[in-house]
Amino acid sequence: MSASAGTGVFLLSLMSIPICYLFNSLIYSNRYVETVLILAISARFMLKKKTPVDPLFYVYAVHAFLSVVNLIIGLEQDNIIDGFVTFYLKEADPHVNTAHGHMISYWDGCVHYLMYLLMIAAITWGDNYRAIGLYWVGSFLMRAMVYILGNAVGKYTKNNGMLLDGLCRVTPPQPHKLTHTHTHTNFYIPFAYRDLN
Repeated sequence: MSASAGTGVFLLSLMSIPICYLFNSLIYSNRYVETVLILAISARFMLKKKTPVDPLFYVYAVHAFLSVVNLIIGLEQDNIIDGFVTFYLKEADPHVNTAHGHMISYWDGCVHYLMYLLMIAAITWGDNYRAIGLYWVGSFLMRAMVYILGNAVGKYTKNNGMLLDGLCRVTPPQPHKLTHTHTHTNFYIPFAYRDLN
C-alpha cells in the first residue's frame, strides 16, 4: 500500500492550524455552519486516496488532528501565538488553565502526536505497530489518570459528582435486584442497594 493515506493524515493534522484560526474567527462572528462545512470538506479531500482497511487508522487520524489542536492550546496559553483558540480558552473547562491541563496539552501535542504519526506510517506500510501502540495505551491511561486526579484534588472540584454520576449511568439498571431506591436523587446507584442473596 502506498504512503499517500499516511501523508494525507499528516497534512490533515497540519490543517488544524488554519482550521483553528478560522474556527476562532467564525465563532466570534457567529457563523457555525460554515465552520463544520469547512472541516468536513477538508477531511474529505485529504482522505480521498485509497485508505487502509484497519479501523484504528481512522482513530489515530482523528487523534493526530486533535493532538495538533492541543499543541496550539498549549502555545496559546504560553502567549507564543494568539488568536487561534482564544474562544476555547475563554469558554473552556477550567482544567485547561491549570498546571496539569497545561502539561497535558503539551504532552498530547508532542509525544502523542509523534506516536500517532508512527502508528499511521506503520499501518500504511503494512508493518507491525504493536510496540508503539502499547506505549501509546500506557501514556494515554496515565494522562487520563492525571486528568481525573488533578480535577478531583484541584481547585476546580465543583463538578466532581459528574464522575460518579457518569459511572452510575453507564452501569445498566437491574430493577429486579433492588431492595431500596432513593427518590430524591436523579440517578441510579447500582452497587449501593443490591440484594446480597
